[in-house]
Amino acid sequence: MKADPFDQLALLSLQDVDLRLARVRRGKSRAVSARAVADQEARVAAVHRELVAARTRGQDLQRAIAKSETETARVRVRLARDQEMADSGASARVQREVEHELSSLTRRVAELEEIELQLLEEADQVAEQIRALEEREADETQALVAARAEDSSGAEEARSEEQELVAERARVAESIPAELMTHYEQLGRGLPVAVAALTGDQCGGCRLQLPPREVAEVMAEPVDAVIHCEECGRMLVRGSH
Repeated sequence: MKADPFDQLALLSLQDVDLRLARVRRGKSRAVSARAVADQEARVAAVHRELVAARTRGQDLQRAIAKSETETARVRVRLARDQEMADSGASARVQREVEHELSSLTRRVAELEEIELQLLEEADQVAEQIRALEEREADETQALVAARAEDSSGAEEARSEEQELVAERARVAESIPAELMTHYEQLGRGLPVAVAALTGDQCGGCRLQLPPREVAEVMAEPVDAVIHCEECGRMLVRGSH
């Protein structure tokens, strides 16, 4: 097969464009930004779960405090009633019974006040935890917004770059003869890099050094000859040597 040296060089340029286009379409940078968004979404979700649990605990504590206050008030009413009875000068038997109940009620009030104090302390701690989690959730949500914006920007840049490369490929391919293009595309079905430069004695595709005999044979070929690397099968475009 024969091909003008300038057409062969154009094919080498086309291969470079195709490699860049393949990288853009694989979207490695987009995959990285998409993972960043997914990771940030996971962090926001984790903080939100903690916040929901803390708020639930806070609500439970408020109910427990209200229940404790109601019970304490009820016991205090009984305590006041019994104290009034004790002060009224009742019989000795009644006085003994009242004094016994007063003692029990006083202990119960002390117990309830201790429980309520513990509940209030825990409620304060949970309230502080909720405030901290709300701040974290706001920060993580803001970071998520930024990550999504960056991902969207990256997607737009990738689309723009792809369009530019497609246009560039069309311009380069337009100048290459159909037969040479067909040969290139056939090679490309089996090789990610179908055409490479021969620099000195090294194939730019497989990076192997060609034996001196093979190099001599290649250089002896006419300038319009289409040659291939015997190691990898890629089409070689002769460059500086």
